[in-house]
Amino acid sequence: MWEAWKSGDRKAAVEAIGDDVVDELVVHGSPQQCKDHIQAYVDNGVTVPVVMPLPFGLKTMDAVRLLAPAEDLARRASPAVSDGGL
Repeated sequence: MWEAWKSGDRKAAVEAIGDDVVDELVVHGSPQQCKDHIQAYVDNGVTVPVVMPLPFGLKTMDAVRLLAPAEDLARRASPAVSDGGL
């Protein structure tokens, strides 16, 4: 891959990247599959996962809501919780 990239052959470089590498690095799939993949990063030491949803077939905020941990959704639905509604 690196040789193809260095020589300017971007197509060959991209083709040299296996699906298994993409599956390990890119969070994709159903909302639950994405949550599970993000959780695997957290379980392995990531303390602040930064997610940039690129949803297909739904609005970005709907995707964000589907990826949010359940406790965050409960807190937002009930703004009188001790955090002052944040």
